[in-house]
Amino acid sequence: MKYVNALIAVLVALLLIAAGAVILLVMGEVINPDDMPGEWFTPQLQAIADSTGTEQAINIAIGIGLIVLGVILLGLQLIPFMGEPKMLLISNGDAGTIRVAVDSVEQLAERTVQSNRAVTSNDCSIDPDESGLRVRCHAVLVMGSEVPTVASDIQAAIKDVLERLVGVPVTDVTVRTKLARDGQRSVLAR
Repeated sequence: MKYVNALIAVLVALLLIAAGAVILLVMGEVINPDDMPGEWFTPQLQAIADSTGTEQAINIAIGIGLIVLGVILLGLQLIPFMGEPKMLLISNGDAGTIRVAVDSVEQLAERTVQSNRAVTSNDCSIDPDESGLRVRCHAVLVMGSEVPTVASDIQAAIKDVLERLVGVPVTDVTVRTKLARDGQRSVLAR
C-alpha cells in the first residue's frame, strides 16, 4: 500500500508541475490555448491568455505556485530513496558484521501476517531498539473473525518467525485490527 500511495503522490506532483507549466506557457504566448489537445480546458486557458494587469500577475503566481508545490511534493516522495536504507545490526564479531535492511524485516512480518487466513490485508512497521525489535501491525480481518484469537496468533507468529529467521529478539508486537467492510465476503466459519 505504501508504494501505491507514493505512486499517486508522484502522479499528482507531475500533474501540478505540468499544469503550472501550461499556465506559464499560455501566459507567455508560447502555447495557443486552441492548440492544446482536447477541448476541456480551452475556455479556461483562453481566459488566462486574455488576462491583463492584476489578473495576469495572479495567474503567473498561480502557475509558479503549482510548479513549486509539485516540485516539493515530488522531492518529499524521493527522500526515502536517497541514501542507504535503514539497517538492523544482527551481529558484530570477529568474523565481521551482519546487517539486514529494516524494510526487509517489515516485509517478512507482513508476509507472516498475511499467511493467516483471516487476514485480508496488513501493514507492518519495525522499530529496532537496544533490547530488540518492536513490531506494529495493522491487519484487516475477514468479517466474523475471532479478533482476540487472530490477533494473538499474529503476535505469536511474528515473534517466532522474526526471532528464528532474523536472530534478533522481539520485545513487543502490537496488532491493531479492523474487520473488512466487504459485503461480498462471507463470514468466516470454523
